[in-house]
Amino acid sequence: MQSGFEKNNKIKQLCKEMSIQTILKNKEVIMRKLVIIIVASLLTCLFYGITWADKPDAKGSKDHPVVSRISNFYISNYKDIEFDQYEFKLKKGKKIVGGRTYQITYKQQKGATPMSSIQKVQNYTNAIKKIGGEVLYESKSSATMKVNVDKSEIWLSISNPYGPSSYYLTIVEKGPMRQDVVAKVLTKMTPEKEVVIKNKKKDMAGSKDHPLISRIPNFFISGYKDIEFGSHDFQLKKGNKKIEGRKYEITYRQQKGATLMSSVQKVRNYTNAIKKIGGDVLFESKGSATMKVFAGNREIWLQVSNPYGERAYYLVIVEKQSMKQEVTADAEAMLKDINQTGHVAVYGIYFDTGKSTIKPSSTPAFKEIKRLLKLDPKLNIYVIGHTDMVGTLSSNMQLSESRASAVVKELVTKYKINKNRLTPKGTGPLCPVASNKSKEGKAKNRRVELVEKI
Repeated sequence: MQSGFEKNNKIKQLCKEMSIQTILKNKEVIMRKLVIIIVASLLTCLFYGITWADKPDAKGSKDHPVVSRISNFYISNYKDIEFDQYEFKLKKGKKIVGGRTYQITYKQQKGATPMSSIQKVQNYTNAIKKIGGEVLYESKSSATMKVNVDKSEIWLSISNPYGPSSYYLTIVEKGPMRQDVVAKVLTKMTPEKEVVIKNKKKDMAGSKDHPLISRIPNFFISGYKDIEFGSHDFQLKKGNKKIEGRKYEITYRQQKGATLMSSVQKVRNYTNAIKKIGGDVLFESKGSATMKVFAGNREIWLQVSNPYGERAYYLVIVEKQSMKQEVTADAEAMLKDINQTGHVAVYGIYFDTGKSTIKPSSTPAFKEIKRLLKLDPKLNIYVIGHTDMVGTLSSNMQLSESRASAVVKELVTKYKINKNRLTPKGTGPLCPVASNKSKEGKAKNRRVELVEKI
Protein backbone atom coordinates (compact mmCIF):
# COMPACT_ATOMS: atom_id res chain seq x y z
CA MET A 1 0.00 0.00 0.00
CA GLN A 2 1.13 3.52 -0.80
CA SER A 3 1.54 6.01 1.96
CA GLY A 4 -0.30 9.36 1.95
CA PHE A 5 2.97 11.12 1.25
CA GLU A 6 3.61 9.03 -1.90
CA LYS A 7 0.03 9.65 -3.15
CA ASN A 8 0.49 13.40 -2.69
CA ASN A 9 3.69 13.39 -4.76
CA LYS A 10 2.01 11.44 -7.58
CA ILE A 11 -0.92 13.87 -7.67
CA LYS A 12 1.47 16.88 -7.87
CA GLN A 13 3.47 15.26 -10.67
CA LEU A 14 0.27 14.49 -12.61
CA CYS A 15 -0.96 18.09 -12.28
CA LYS A 16 2.39 19.40 -13.47
CA GLU A 17 2.35 17.14 -16.56
CA MET A 18 -1.23 18.19 -17.36
CA SER A 19 -0.33 21.93 -17.07
CA ILE A 20 2.62 21.53 -19.42
CA GLN A 21 0.46 19.60 -21.92
CA THR A 22 -2.23 22.30 -21.77
CA ILE A 23 0.35 25.06 -22.45
CA LEU A 24 1.89 23.10 -25.32
CA LYS A 25 -1.55 22.52 -26.92
CA ASN A 26 -2.50 26.20 -26.61
CA LYS A 27 0.92 27.79 -27.18
CA GLU A 28 -0.12 29.36 -30.50
CA VAL A 29 -3.13 31.04 -28.89
CA ILE A 30 -1.04 32.31 -25.96
CA MET A 31 1.70 33.69 -28.27
CA ARG A 32 -0.91 35.51 -30.41
CA LYS A 33 -2.35 37.16 -27.28
CA LEU A 34 1.12 38.24 -26.09
CA VAL A 35 1.95 39.81 -29.49
CA ILE A 36 -1.38 41.71 -29.47
CA ILE A 37 -0.67 43.09 -25.97
CA ILE A 38 2.89 44.23 -26.89
CA VAL A 39 1.82 45.88 -30.17
CA ALA A 40 -1.10 47.63 -28.46
CA SER A 41 1.28 49.00 -25.79
CA LEU A 42 3.71 50.33 -28.40
CA LEU A 43 0.93 51.98 -30.43
CA THR A 44 -0.40 53.63 -27.26
CA CYS A 45 3.07 55.03 -26.50
CA LEU A 46 3.48 56.40 -30.03
CA PHE A 47 -0.05 57.86 -30.16
CA TYR A 48 0.09 59.65 -26.83
CA GLY A 49 3.78 60.61 -26.97
CA ILE A 50 4.65 58.50 -23.92
CA THR A 51 8.35 57.62 -23.55
CA TRP A 52 10.01 54.93 -21.54
CA ALA A 53 11.75 55.93 -18.27
CA ASP A 54 11.61 59.72 -18.72
CA LYS A 55 14.75 61.45 -17.49
CA PRO A 56 14.17 64.02 -14.73
CA ASP A 57 15.19 67.68 -14.95
CA ALA A 58 18.59 68.74 -13.62
CA LYS A 59 18.52 69.39 -9.88
CA GLY A 60 17.32 72.90 -9.01
CA SER A 61 16.28 73.69 -12.59
CA LYS A 62 12.95 75.00 -13.84
CA ASP A 63 11.30 76.60 -16.87
CA HIS A 64 11.27 80.39 -17.03
CA PRO A 65 7.80 81.71 -16.05
CA VAL A 66 7.41 83.61 -19.35
CA VAL A 67 7.72 80.62 -21.66
CA SER A 68 7.32 76.83 -21.31
CA ARG A 69 9.34 74.02 -22.85
CA ILE A 70 8.47 71.83 -25.84
CA SER A 71 6.74 68.57 -24.85
CA ASN A 72 8.93 65.52 -24.16
CA PHE A 73 12.05 67.57 -23.46
CA TYR A 74 13.84 67.65 -20.09
CA ILE A 75 16.36 70.15 -18.67
CA SER A 76 19.90 68.72 -18.84
CA ASN A 77 21.76 71.90 -17.86
CA TYR A 78 20.64 75.05 -16.05
CA LYS A 79 22.16 78.33 -14.88
CA ASP A 80 20.45 81.19 -13.07
CA ILE A 81 22.96 84.07 -13.07
CA GLU A 82 22.20 87.19 -11.04
CA PHE A 83 23.75 89.46 -13.68
CA ASP A 84 25.42 88.73 -17.00
CA GLN A 85 25.62 90.16 -20.50
CA TYR A 86 24.56 88.32 -23.65
CA GLU A 87 25.07 89.25 -27.29
CA PHE A 88 21.77 88.83 -29.15
CA LYS A 89 21.77 88.50 -32.93
CA LEU A 90 19.57 90.96 -34.86
CA LYS A 91 18.62 91.28 -38.52
CA LYS A 92 21.37 93.88 -38.76
CA GLY A 93 24.23 93.45 -36.33
CA LYS A 94 24.07 92.43 -32.68
CA LYS A 95 22.95 93.89 -29.36
CA ILE A 96 24.46 93.29 -25.90
CA VAL A 97 21.83 93.09 -23.16
CA GLY A 98 22.60 92.84 -19.45
CA GLY A 99 20.47 91.62 -16.56
CA ARG A 100 19.28 88.50 -14.75
CA THR A 101 20.30 85.70 -17.10
CA TYR A 102 18.97 82.16 -17.48
CA GLN A 103 20.79 79.57 -19.60
CA ILE A 104 18.78 76.38 -20.16
CA THR A 105 19.68 73.32 -22.24
CA TYR A 106 16.74 71.07 -23.14
CA LYS A 107 17.24 67.48 -24.36
CA GLN A 108 14.63 65.23 -25.92
CA GLN A 109 13.43 62.17 -24.04
CA LYS A 110 14.38 58.83 -25.58
CA GLY A 111 11.64 57.42 -27.80
CA ALA A 112 10.01 60.79 -28.50
CA THR A 113 9.28 61.81 -32.09
CA PRO A 114 12.27 63.79 -33.50
CA MET A 115 11.78 67.51 -34.17
CA SER A 116 13.51 69.68 -36.75
CA SER A 117 15.34 72.89 -35.79
CA ILE A 118 12.72 74.92 -37.70
CA GLN A 119 9.91 73.30 -35.72
CA LYS A 120 11.60 74.07 -32.38
CA VAL A 121 12.36 77.68 -33.35
CA GLN A 122 8.82 78.33 -34.64
CA ASN A 123 7.32 76.93 -31.43
CA TYR A 124 8.99 79.77 -29.52
CA THR A 125 8.55 82.60 -32.06
CA ASN A 126 4.81 81.83 -32.36
CA ALA A 127 4.42 81.72 -28.58
CA ILE A 128 6.16 85.10 -28.12
CA LYS A 129 4.09 86.73 -30.88
CA LYS A 130 0.87 85.57 -29.20
CA ILE A 131 1.71 87.53 -26.03
CA GLY A 132 2.60 90.71 -27.97
CA GLY A 133 6.34 90.14 -28.32
CA GLU A 134 8.63 90.78 -31.29
CA VAL A 135 10.84 88.49 -33.33
CA LEU A 136 13.99 90.52 -34.00
CA TYR A 137 15.84 87.81 -35.91
CA GLU A 138 14.91 84.36 -37.23
CA SER A 139 16.67 81.65 -39.22
CA LYS A 140 16.15 77.90 -39.67
CA SER A 141 18.07 77.11 -36.48
CA SER A 142 17.87 80.17 -34.21
CA ALA A 143 15.85 83.24 -33.27
CA THR A 144 16.01 86.40 -31.14
CA MET A 145 12.84 87.64 -29.44
CA LYS A 146 11.84 90.48 -27.12
CA VAL A 147 8.73 90.91 -24.98
CA ASN A 148 7.56 93.25 -22.22
CA VAL A 149 5.98 91.51 -19.21
CA ASP A 150 4.98 93.34 -16.00
CA LYS A 151 7.12 96.37 -16.92
CA SER A 152 10.14 94.12 -17.49
CA GLU A 153 11.91 93.95 -20.85
CA ILE A 154 12.76 90.31 -21.52
CA TRP A 155 15.07 89.11 -24.30
CA LEU A 156 15.14 85.51 -25.51
CA SER A 157 17.38 83.51 -27.82
CA ILE A 158 16.73 79.96 -29.01
CA SER A 159 19.39 78.00 -30.89
CA ASN A 160 20.27 74.43 -31.84
CA PRO A 161 24.02 74.02 -31.26
CA TYR A 162 23.89 70.42 -30.03
CA GLY A 163 22.01 68.61 -32.80
CA PRO A 164 18.36 67.67 -33.48
CA SER A 165 17.67 66.07 -30.08
CA SER A 166 18.21 69.24 -28.02
CA TYR A 167 18.00 73.04 -28.01
CA TYR A 168 19.48 75.93 -26.02
CA LEU A 169 17.51 78.80 -24.52
CA THR A 170 18.98 82.07 -23.18
CA ILE A 171 16.70 84.53 -21.39
CA VAL A 172 17.83 87.94 -20.09
CA GLU A 173 15.57 90.04 -17.88
CA LYS A 174 17.06 93.42 -18.74
CA GLY A 175 18.12 95.42 -15.69
CA PRO A 176 21.00 97.12 -13.84
CA MET A 177 23.69 95.24 -11.92
CA ARG A 178 23.53 95.18 -8.13
CA GLN A 179 26.57 96.92 -6.60
CA ASP A 180 27.87 95.01 -3.57
CA VAL A 181 31.58 95.85 -3.37
CA VAL A 182 32.39 99.18 -1.74
CA ALA A 183 35.60 101.12 -1.30
CA LYS A 184 36.52 102.57 2.08
CA VAL A 185 35.17 106.09 1.54
CA LEU A 186 31.67 104.78 0.80
CA THR A 187 28.95 103.74 3.21
CA LYS A 188 28.39 99.99 3.30
CA MET A 189 25.31 99.11 1.28
CA THR A 190 22.84 96.36 2.16
CA PRO A 191 22.46 94.06 -0.85
CA GLU A 192 18.92 93.59 -2.10
CA LYS A 193 17.44 90.14 -1.50
CA GLU A 194 20.69 88.76 -0.15
CA VAL A 195 20.46 84.99 0.14
CA VAL A 196 20.60 83.63 3.69
CA ILE A 197 23.21 80.88 3.75
CA LYS A 198 23.30 78.25 6.47
CA ASN A 199 26.55 76.59 7.59
CA LYS A 200 28.73 79.26 6.00
CA LYS A 201 32.38 78.37 5.46
CA LYS A 202 34.78 80.50 7.47
CA ASP A 203 37.65 82.57 6.11
CA MET A 204 41.11 81.01 6.00
CA ALA A 205 42.91 81.47 9.35
CA GLY A 206 44.80 84.77 9.51
CA SER A 207 43.13 86.19 6.40
CA LYS A 208 41.14 89.41 6.02
CA ASP A 209 39.82 91.84 3.42
CA HIS A 210 42.13 94.66 2.38
CA PRO A 211 41.14 97.83 4.29
CA LEU A 212 40.60 99.70 1.01
CA ILE A 213 37.84 97.54 -0.42
CA SER A 214 35.22 95.00 0.69
CA ARG A 215 34.37 91.61 -0.74
CA ILE A 216 31.21 90.55 -2.60
CA PRO A 217 28.63 89.20 -0.08
CA ASN A 218 28.38 85.43 0.38
CA PHE A 219 32.02 84.85 -0.55
CA PHE A 220 34.66 83.53 1.87
CA ILE A 221 38.48 83.72 1.73
CA SER A 222 39.98 80.36 0.68
CA GLY A 223 43.50 81.60 -0.12
CA TYR A 224 45.48 84.50 1.33
CA LYS A 225 49.01 85.94 1.12
CA ASP A 226 50.35 89.13 2.69
CA ILE A 227 53.82 89.68 1.19
CA GLU A 228 55.95 92.42 2.72
CA PHE A 229 57.59 93.21 -0.60
CA GLY A 230 56.58 91.69 -3.91
CA SER A 231 55.75 92.54 -7.50
CA HIS A 232 52.96 91.91 -9.99
CA ASP A 233 52.58 92.39 -13.74
CA PHE A 234 49.33 94.32 -14.17
CA GLN A 235 47.60 94.08 -17.55
CA LEU A 236 46.99 97.38 -19.35
CA LYS A 237 45.21 98.19 -22.61
CA LYS A 238 48.61 97.94 -24.25
CA GLY A 239 51.06 95.56 -22.61
CA ASN A 240 51.76 95.04 -18.90
CA LYS A 241 53.23 97.17 -16.11
CA LYS A 242 55.28 95.74 -13.24
CA ILE A 243 54.47 97.28 -9.85
CA GLU A 244 56.44 96.59 -6.66
CA GLY A 245 55.46 97.05 -3.03
CA ARG A 246 53.37 95.49 -0.27
CA LYS A 247 51.44 92.74 -2.02
CA TYR A 248 48.18 90.99 -1.10
CA GLU A 249 46.83 87.94 -2.91
CA ILE A 250 43.27 86.93 -1.95
CA THR A 251 41.13 84.12 -3.38
CA TYR A 252 37.40 84.40 -2.69
CA ARG A 253 35.02 81.45 -3.12
CA GLN A 254 31.23 81.55 -3.13
CA GLN A 255 29.25 79.96 -0.33
CA LYS A 256 27.15 76.94 -1.33
CA GLY A 257 23.55 77.94 -2.04
CA ALA A 258 24.36 81.53 -3.04
CA THR A 259 23.06 82.88 -6.36
CA LEU A 260 25.54 82.35 -9.19
CA MET A 261 27.39 85.49 -10.32
CA SER A 262 28.91 86.02 -13.75
CA SER A 263 32.50 87.13 -14.30
CA VAL A 264 31.17 90.42 -15.68
CA GLN A 265 29.21 91.11 -12.50
CA LYS A 266 32.18 90.37 -10.23
CA VAL A 267 34.55 92.53 -12.27
CA ARG A 268 32.07 95.41 -12.61
CA ASN A 269 31.49 95.45 -8.83
CA TYR A 270 35.15 96.30 -8.28
CA THR A 271 35.57 98.76 -11.16
CA ASN A 272 32.47 100.70 -10.09
CA ALA A 273 33.65 100.85 -6.47
CA ILE A 274 37.10 102.15 -7.45
CA LYS A 275 35.66 104.75 -9.82
CA LYS A 276 33.39 106.05 -7.06
CA ILE A 277 36.41 106.99 -4.92
CA GLY A 278 38.22 108.68 -7.80
CA GLY A 279 40.26 105.73 -9.06
CA ASP A 280 41.04 104.78 -12.65
CA VAL A 281 40.20 101.62 -14.57
CA LEU A 282 43.28 100.97 -16.72
CA PHE A 283 42.05 97.76 -18.33
CA GLU A 284 38.73 95.90 -18.35
CA SER A 285 37.38 92.77 -20.02
CA LYS A 286 34.54 90.37 -19.21
CA GLY A 287 36.81 88.33 -16.96
CA SER A 288 39.34 90.74 -15.43
CA ALA A 289 40.24 94.36 -14.73
CA THR A 290 43.20 96.48 -13.63
CA MET A 291 42.58 99.53 -11.42
CA LYS A 292 44.65 102.24 -9.74
CA VAL A 293 43.70 104.60 -6.92
CA PHE A 294 45.42 107.02 -4.55
CA ALA A 295 44.37 106.49 -0.92
CA GLY A 296 46.10 107.47 2.32
CA ASN A 297 49.05 109.01 0.44
CA ARG A 298 49.61 105.67 -1.27
CA GLU A 299 49.36 104.59 -4.89
CA ILE A 300 47.41 101.32 -4.84
CA TRP A 301 47.05 98.96 -7.79
CA LEU A 302 44.34 96.27 -7.98
CA GLN A 303 43.56 93.40 -10.30
CA VAL A 304 40.43 91.26 -10.17
CA SER A 305 40.20 88.11 -12.31
CA ASN A 306 38.27 84.84 -12.62
CA PRO A 307 40.79 82.01 -13.13
CA TYR A 308 38.96 79.44 -10.98
CA GLY A 309 35.49 79.32 -12.56
CA GLU A 310 32.16 80.98 -11.86
CA ARG A 311 32.06 80.46 -8.10
CA ALA A 312 35.36 82.15 -7.25
CA TYR A 313 37.48 85.21 -8.03
CA TYR A 314 41.06 86.32 -7.40
CA LEU A 315 42.16 89.72 -6.13
CA VAL A 316 45.71 91.10 -6.25
CA ILE A 317 46.51 94.39 -4.51
CA VAL A 318 49.91 96.08 -4.51
CA GLU A 319 50.59 99.16 -2.39
CA LYS A 320 53.32 100.71 -4.52
CA GLN A 321 56.51 101.52 -2.61
CA SER A 322 60.26 101.27 -2.83
CA MET A 323 61.80 98.31 -1.07
CA LYS A 324 62.75 99.02 2.50
CA GLN A 325 66.53 98.71 2.91
CA GLU A 326 66.76 97.45 6.47
CA VAL A 327 70.55 97.24 6.79
CA THR A 328 73.10 98.67 4.41
CA ALA A 329 75.89 96.16 3.89
CA ASP A 330 79.30 97.70 4.47
CA ALA A 331 82.54 95.75 3.95
CA GLU A 332 84.50 97.44 6.76
CA ALA A 333 81.66 97.03 9.29
CA MET A 334 81.16 93.39 8.31
CA LEU A 335 84.87 92.63 8.74
CA LYS A 336 84.86 94.30 12.16
CA ASP A 337 81.89 92.14 13.30
CA ILE A 338 83.53 88.95 12.02
CA ASN A 339 86.80 89.77 13.82
CA GLN A 340 84.90 90.48 17.07
CA THR A 341 82.10 87.86 17.05
CA GLY A 342 83.01 85.44 14.26
CA HIS A 343 79.89 86.18 12.21
CA VAL A 344 77.78 88.93 10.62
CA ALA A 345 74.18 89.05 9.36
CA VAL A 346 73.52 90.46 5.88
CA TYR A 347 69.97 91.75 5.29
CA GLY A 348 70.51 93.26 1.85
CA ILE A 349 70.09 89.98 -0.06
CA TYR A 350 66.52 89.45 -1.32
CA PHE A 351 64.78 86.41 -2.80
CA ASP A 352 61.46 85.74 -4.51
CA THR A 353 58.90 84.52 -1.96
CA GLY A 354 59.38 80.83 -1.18
CA LYS A 355 62.17 80.51 -3.76
CA SER A 356 65.95 80.77 -4.02
CA THR A 357 65.86 83.19 -6.95
CA ILE A 358 67.95 86.26 -6.07
CA LYS A 359 66.38 89.65 -6.84
CA PRO A 360 68.36 92.30 -8.76
CA SER A 361 68.02 94.66 -5.79
CA SER A 362 70.56 92.48 -3.95
CA THR A 363 73.47 93.81 -6.04
CA PRO A 364 74.76 96.38 -3.46
CA ALA A 365 75.08 93.68 -0.78
CA PHE A 366 76.98 91.35 -3.11
CA LYS A 367 79.42 94.12 -4.02
CA GLU A 368 80.15 94.70 -0.33
CA ILE A 369 80.69 90.96 0.30
CA LYS A 370 83.19 90.97 -2.57
CA ARG A 371 84.96 93.97 -0.97
CA LEU A 372 84.95 92.17 2.40
CA LEU A 373 86.74 89.14 0.94
CA LYS A 374 89.20 91.44 -0.84
CA LEU A 375 89.97 93.32 2.41
CA ASP A 376 90.96 90.01 4.04
CA PRO A 377 92.30 87.62 1.36
CA LYS A 378 92.77 84.85 3.95
CA LEU A 379 89.17 84.94 5.15
CA ASN A 380 87.10 81.86 4.32
CA ILE A 381 83.41 81.84 5.23
CA TYR A 382 80.33 79.69 5.70
CA VAL A 383 77.36 81.24 3.91
CA ILE A 384 74.39 80.39 6.12
CA GLY A 385 70.76 80.67 4.95
CA HIS A 386 68.07 81.43 7.57
CA THR A 387 64.26 81.48 7.26
CA ASP A 388 61.28 82.39 9.42
CA MET A 389 58.86 79.73 10.74
CA VAL A 390 56.21 80.03 8.03
CA GLY A 391 55.78 76.56 6.52
CA THR A 392 57.13 73.17 7.58
CA LEU A 393 60.55 72.56 9.12
CA SER A 394 61.66 70.31 6.26
CA SER A 395 60.64 72.82 3.57
CA ASN A 396 62.40 75.67 5.40
CA MET A 397 65.57 73.61 5.87
CA GLN A 398 65.60 72.86 2.15
CA LEU A 399 64.84 76.49 1.25
CA SER A 400 67.62 77.88 3.47
CA GLU A 401 70.14 75.45 1.95
CA SER A 402 69.03 76.39 -1.59
CA ARG A 403 69.35 80.11 -0.84
CA ALA A 404 72.82 79.70 0.67
CA SER A 405 73.89 77.75 -2.44
CA ALA A 406 72.40 80.44 -4.69
CA VAL A 407 74.43 83.14 -2.88
CA VAL A 408 77.65 81.14 -3.27
CA LYS A 409 76.92 80.54 -6.96
CA GLU A 410 76.30 84.28 -7.49
CA LEU A 411 79.58 85.21 -5.78
CA VAL A 412 81.56 82.65 -7.77
CA THR A 413 80.04 83.21 -11.24
CA LYS A 414 79.29 86.93 -11.23
CA TYR A 415 81.80 88.34 -8.72
CA LYS A 416 84.65 85.88 -9.46
CA ILE A 417 85.23 84.76 -5.85
CA ASN A 418 87.24 81.54 -5.40
CA LYS A 419 84.70 78.82 -4.62
CA ASN A 420 87.10 77.22 -2.10
CA ARG A 421 86.59 80.25 0.17
CA LEU A 422 82.81 79.72 0.37
CA THR A 423 80.77 76.89 1.94
CA PRO A 424 76.93 77.04 1.79
CA LYS A 425 74.82 75.73 4.67
CA GLY A 426 71.15 76.03 5.69
CA THR A 427 69.71 76.09 9.20
CA GLY A 428 66.10 76.93 8.32
CA PRO A 429 64.26 78.58 11.24
CA LEU A 430 66.43 77.02 13.97
CA CYS A 431 68.59 80.05 14.78
CA PRO A 432 66.20 83.02 15.13
CA VAL A 433 67.36 86.45 16.25
CA ALA A 434 63.81 87.68 16.96
CA SER A 435 60.31 86.35 17.65
CA ASN A 436 58.49 84.83 14.70
CA LYS A 437 55.16 86.05 16.12
CA SER A 438 55.46 89.47 14.45
CA LYS A 439 56.11 90.56 10.86
CA GLU A 440 59.12 92.57 11.99
CA GLY A 441 60.58 89.55 13.78
CA LYS A 442 60.04 87.32 10.76
CA ALA A 443 61.82 89.88 8.56
CA LYS A 444 64.87 89.83 10.86
CA ASN A 445 64.97 86.04 10.88
CA ARG A 446 64.98 85.89 7.06
CA ARG A 447 68.65 86.62 6.50
CA VAL A 448 71.97 85.45 5.11
CA GLU A 449 74.76 85.13 7.64
CA LEU A 450 78.52 85.01 7.02
CA VAL A 451 80.44 82.87 9.55
CA GLU A 452 84.22 82.76 9.72
CA LYS A 453 85.60 79.34 8.76
CA ILE A 454 88.73 78.41 10.74
